[in-house]
Amino acid sequence: MFVATCGARLLAVLLAIQAPQYEAPLLTLPERAALARPLLLHAEAVAPADDPATRALLLYRAAGAWLDLDRTHAVELDRQAFAAARLIESKSLRKDVERDILYDLLPLSPSAFLDLTSQAEPETQNYLYRAAINFSLTQGDLPGAIKAFDQASAAGLFTEPATTHILTAIPESATAQRIHVFNSAIAAYNAQPLEDSHSWTASRLVARYWQNLPKASVLAAIDVLLDRAAKKDAQEPVGSGNIGYGANKLSYKSRTELELFAVAPALKKLDPTRAAALLAVHPAVEEYLRRFPGGLPSFDLAGFYTGGSHVGVSSSLLLPLGTASFATEKGAHSAALTSLDMGLEFTIPLWALLAQLSPMLAPDHLRSPCSVPATRARLTFRIFSPQWPRYPSPAAFPPLAGDPTATGATMRRGLPAPISSTT
Repeated sequence: MFVATCGARLLAVLLAIQAPQYEAPLLTLPERAALARPLLLHAEAVAPADDPATRALLLYRAAGAWLDLDRTHAVELDRQAFAAARLIESKSLRKDVERDILYDLLPLSPSAFLDLTSQAEPETQNYLYRAAINFSLTQGDLPGAIKAFDQASAAGLFTEPATTHILTAIPESATAQRIHVFNSAIAAYNAQPLEDSHSWTASRLVARYWQNLPKASVLAAIDVLLDRAAKKDAQEPVGSGNIGYGANKLSYKSRTELELFAVAPALKKLDPTRAAALLAVHPAVEEYLRRFPGGLPSFDLAGFYTGGSHVGVSSSLLLPLGTASFATEKGAHSAALTSLDMGLEFTIPLWALLAQLSPMLAPDHLRSPCSVPATRARLTFRIFSPQWPRYPSPAAFPPLAGDPTATGATMRRGLPAPISSTT
């Protein structure tokens, strides 16, 4: 009888492995939680034995599931997943994995996100800080947005769109706050490598906000912009170029001409003598101003439209991927998925499942889940509603260690992995 029972359980496991996705049993959220805890704890226990990429995957997926069970623990596991990701040898994979983990961590703990972002790959830090700024603004958290902005500026990172979003969100009465953000943005722009300085980025801030800032701040910013444009012209002459927005077109021969055109209205008002001297040296800019008297705002009408996304962050703006990964639980038999469901699709050794179904099915040294070698055959577990949403462009992982049948796994929570075993 016992043998028959154990055999039936094993047969059920094998049938589940081959069963189509739509035949998976529907479970309530409490039932999924009860199944999840031992599996998640097991994943955490075996993760240290894996290579960094696989370890990051296991901890990242486990963190997603713990969100519905223990948010504090979810944040801690995301921290551990990030630490594992930092050890991945492939730089391209490493930065993709870091970014995905941090994007999902952001809605859970902005402070933890900022703590880890400073350790991320330099090439992705700018995007991560922009995500933090935009997320904070959509939550109505202006201090949080400024904190992320200050950390990015201190690292010498400049982003004109995020700075514009913050300056637009600052109340008209908060003059000191506005001056601080503007001056910090210009300082960060001046600190970045010359090759990263581009026309009509920081100069857009002057063109848009000069009337709401002190004269000294605006003139100091103009000095920085024109000086860097001149240095870049000397280092890498333009020769000639064309630029246009809609029906408006300009031909130019230097970056200095473009930057002077952007700041000329402010300079003519604040320092007319210097403006006249510069326009005499650059007659092409005088012609630009005759055609577009308002300067850059009258040339790039869409970019300076007060109701456009260039100016402020709205709730419809694309948020970090993590905020879109978690669906609301609407009931055991609905199509909605919770973060618990999305985090539960990960791989564990086959013997771990057998040991949990019946200790008699596993050898003595495998009865403890924590003792199961991470290199044994693996299965992917999915405990979720049959309807499965699809998300684009996952970051691919290398094959799982010790599993010759695995072609790889996926990083994004909520994405089906290549192994299709289902329970």
